[in-house]
Amino acid sequence: MCKSLIRINLAIISILLGIVGLTALSLRISLFNSQTYKEPIEKHGFYSLVTDLTSKNVFSNDAIEGNALINKQEAQELSKLFALSVIDNVDIEDILKTTIESNLDYIFTWTNSNEDLYIYFPKEKLMEGFGEENLVNIVYSGLSSILNFDTLPTCTEDQIKELENQETIDIFNLECLPEDFKKAVDQEIQNLVDELGFNNLMEEFLEDQGLEYLHEKTPVSEVIEGLVDEESVPTTLEKIDTAQKVLKISKIIPWILICLSIFFGLLTIFLGKKEFKQFVKSFTKLTFVVGFITAAVSLISKILLSSLLETRIPWDKTPWATAEFDFGIAPAQVTDVFQNVLTGIIDNIFHTPIFLASTICVVSIIIYLVTRLIDYVVGIKQVSFQSVKQTIDQNSNTNNHNQN
Repeated sequence: MCKSLIRINLAIISILLGIVGLTALSLRISLFNSQTYKEPIEKHGFYSLVTDLTSKNVFSNDAIEGNALINKQEAQELSKLFALSVIDNVDIEDILKTTIESNLDYIFTWTNSNEDLYIYFPKEKLMEGFGEENLVNIVYSGLSSILNFDTLPTCTEDQIKELENQETIDIFNLECLPEDFKKAVDQEIQNLVDELGFNNLMEEFLEDQGLEYLHEKTPVSEVIEGLVDEESVPTTLEKIDTAQKVLKISKIIPWILICLSIFFGLLTIFLGKKEFKQFVKSFTKLTFVVGFITAAVSLISKILLSSLLETRIPWDKTPWATAEFDFGIAPAQVTDVFQNVLTGIIDNIFHTPIFLASTICVVSIIIYLVTRLIDYVVGIKQVSFQSVKQTIDQNSNTNNHNQN
């Protein structure tokens, strides 16, 4: 009685440790995997949404509204057209995607290894996008959109002569376009860029902001030195180092729990079963229980979190839902993207524990069935052997009787 009670308690401890250890291990694998976040962010249109918002809000109207010849509505239209010209010449969606995914990779490489933490900044892509050659295209595209160059007809010979007789050409009131108009305007813009000394807008912006040290693989120590006081740098770096050590410990704890679960499970079996076949059957039963409960808890948690995400978060009170959007982005569209991204992340987080626990259940069932099949085959062989032996004995007795 006492022995059975001890075995029951050990079995319960083994199962609980197994559930906690397996859940912690699988959740850690999911949480600290960049792919968990990359896939839903891209799949549900987060990058295109941000690009769309950027294209319609990237420029302030203040500078244009300062012109007394332009009313507020016209200023907003001008700012939107210039923004669209920037989007056309700079692949903001690709830059945003590369920045987020690269930083996710850097962060989770740091959490899962001994490597230093780095920050990705798309310096080369931005330098290329806002370089001198692209700057000319951006300005021309903006002017073309604002002044509707594409809709103007090509000038006739008489119109060209009339333009040649003018001392200056008012590009804001053109009735037609000369054949070499774009080339001439590009040259004028280039001359203006050279006169103002613009080599690269992004390079000059970074220098003005004191951020010229940023690049594609910037050590976090350099970023901290540029953002915080010199006296606070050692303390901040020490906190980051401590966080990495804590994360290393969190990587070991699930394995310790799983090893303890196996130990208590084996101890439970050794106190009862002596034969190897019985040992295997008992062990597969324990692993099946651990896997089944882990999968069930993970699935229920996933459903509950997804439900809470839809019902408990006040999406109608979020900043984008309460703000007035002037550029045609419906709050519901923004809400749908964020909600779908978060739901996708939750699905990915619980995918690993459900899959891993289900695999353990299936393997346990297969091993158990194999042991039962072995028992069945061995039993048949034993019955057959005994039948053959009995037949031989009966024949031998009959022969002996006949001889007598």
